[in-house]
Amino acid sequence: RTGDLFLPLKVASHYTAYNAINVILGKIEASMKDYGTVINATMHFVADSKAEAKFGNTELPLWIVYGQRGKAHYMGRKQEFKEMEFDKLIDNPHALAVDQPFIVIRIVKAKKTASTYNLGGHNVTELYLMSGFQDEPPLPKYMLMNFTTSSGSSFTMKVEVEKEFAKSWI
Repeated sequence: RTGDLFLPLKVASHYTAYNAINVILGKIEASMKDYGTVINATMHFVADSKAEAKFGNTELPLWIVYGQRGKAHYMGRKQEFKEMEFDKLIDNPHALAVDQPFIVIRIVKAKKTASTYNLGGHNVTELYLMSGFQDEPPLPKYMLMNFTTSSGSSFTMKVEVEKEFAKSWI
């Protein structure tokens, strides 16, 4: 029965999520040598993550087209997008004035639902990265990254950027 395998698979998937978070934090720490401060290194990581979420592996220019009679928005090329995103983050007047964390790792207990085979209590792992600022009221925006596993002959980790929203942690 699939339900019997659910909890062991969740334990394995969250172990890999914790490892993925350690890799992310290690990348930020290692890039501090290149960027000088933990803030710059974190913001470069955020810009890289946003570019990866939007562009994937392509180096082609990206246009985003919105619905019927919608507008089209030119995103540029991946490297240009990364540089623009970093500049928007670092040049924002709220960047150092907002007393909020740049990285939040949130681990919460899952509730019982039909998709969890009415089992609850396992961990849900989320990573929030500060990715911008809203002006009024001045609040940081966070990019929510969820960690999911793709099973096959071995477990692999996939990071999904879910959404971006303004939030206060205080």
